[in-house]
Amino acid sequence: MASTVEQNCITIDGQDVPVTLKANGRARRFIVRVHPITGEVAVTAPSKSSFPHALKFAIKERRWIAKQLAAVPERVPFLPGARVPYKGQLHLIEHAPRAKGTVWLGEADGKPAIFSSGAEPHVPRRVKDWLKKQARRELNELVMHFAAEIGEKPKKLTIRDPETRWGSCATNGVMSFSWRLIMAPHFVMRYVAAHEMAHLIHMHHRPTFWRLVDTLVDDVDHAKNWLSQHGSQLHRFG
Repeated sequence: MASTVEQNCITIDGQDVPVTLKANGRARRFIVRVHPITGEVAVTAPSKSSFPHALKFAIKERRWIAKQLAAVPERVPFLPGARVPYKGQLHLIEHAPRAKGTVWLGEADGKPAIFSSGAEPHVPRRVKDWLKKQARRELNELVMHFAAEIGEKPKKLTIRDPETRWGSCATNGVMSFSWRLIMAPHFVMRYVAAHEMAHLIHMHHRPTFWRLVDTLVDDVDHAKNWLSQHGSQLHRFG
C-alpha cells in the first residue's frame, strides 16, 4: 500500500521543528523517528485520517525528539575555511581561484589543506568529486591487492553514499563502498575492503569468514571500534 505523506511542524523549546507524517496501512500504532544524520522527524500513522492524533503523539514525545535532535551531528559543507578529514587527518579547505588545476593537496600556514581553484560557488562540488575520485582509486588498489591474495576479484566496484553501510558484496560479485571511507584513517578503509573481499569466499559472518579477514588485515577490532565510535561523524561532512 502506498504511503500518504503530509508536512507539519511542532514547537520544541520555542523553535518550529518540521515533522513529516506518513500513513502506512501496515502500521498498528504511532511510531516517531528522528533520522540520525539529517535530523528529519517523521511519524508513521496507520492512516491519513489519524494524522491529527499522530501530530499530538509527536508533541507528547517532544522531549525525546529534542534529545535525538541534539545528538545529530552539525553539518559541515565543503566550503572555504571548513576543516574536513582526509585519511583520518583534518584538512583546511582553501580557495585558490587563480591557480591552475582543479583540486589538490597542500599546506596552508604549515597545516594540511585541500585547495580548489575556479569560482567559489563550485568549490563544494569540486571537493566532493575529488574525494570520491580518491576513494575510488584507493579502494580499487586495496581490492586488487586482496584479490591477489585470495585468488578472487569482484565483478564490478562501485562508489556510493549509503547511510548505514560502509561496504557490501552481492552474490554476483558486485562490490560497493562508501566514498566517505576516504575521510577515515587508512587502516579503516583497508579493513572494510578486506571485509568485503572475504565475502567473495564466504558469504556469511561465521568463524571461517573472520579467520580469512584476520589473514588479510591486522587488528580488525581496532578498525571496527573506530567505525563504531566515529563512523557516523563522517556523514556530517559535505
